[in-house]
Amino acid sequence: NANASLTTLHLTPEEKQWLHDHPVIRYGGRLDYLPYEAFKHDGTYLGIMSEHLYGIEKKTGIHFDKQPSITLHELETKIKNHQVDVFTSFKDDHTFDATHQQIDTDIKSPIIIVGKKQYDNRFISNLGLLQNEKVAIIDNYPYAKTIREQYPHIHYVSVKDMQSAFEGVASGKYAF
Repeated sequence: NANASLTTLHLTPEEKQWLHDHPVIRYGGRLDYLPYEAFKHDGTYLGIMSEHLYGIEKKTGIHFDKQPSITLHELETKIKNHQVDVFTSFKDDHTFDATHQQIDTDIKSPIIIVGKKQYDNRFISNLGLLQNEKVAIIDNYPYAKTIREQYPHIHYVSVKDMQSAFEGVASGKYAF
C-alpha cells in the first residue's frame, strides 16, 4: 500500500499531496551507461539507478516512465524540451541548475582507467602520470571538462562512448 509506505517516509503533507498529484514521473536515462543504467533491447531498464527508482516506486506508489536516450546530447535535448522530469547527472554539472534541483546522493563514482596488459603493473595514483599518453575520453560527458581542466597536459582523444574507448585501448590506438 503506497499510502502506508508514505507514512514511514516522514513526508510533509505538501510532499504527500505532490506525490498524489504526480503519480507518473518521466525519467530520462542513458541507453548504455552501465553500471549506472542501461536499457536492454526489450526495453528493460537495469543498473544501479534502476534499483533506486524501483525502491522509490515501491515506497511512494509513483511510477517512473523510463525513457532511454541514445546519446547524452539527446537526453539534454529532452530535458530542455521538458520531455523528462528527472534524470541522472554528474555532481559538478550545473547545466540545468536554473530549471532542476540537484540532489546530493551517497553514490560515489571513482574514475576507472583501463589500459592494455603492458600497463598491468603500473598503479595510476594520479592522472598527471598519464601526461605523455593517448587517453580516450568520452565526448560531451560533464566529467570530461573537469578532467581536461585539471590535467591539461594529457593527450586526450575524444570518443563517442565507452565501447569506442574500450575498442581503441584493445587495438592499441589509445594507451588508456
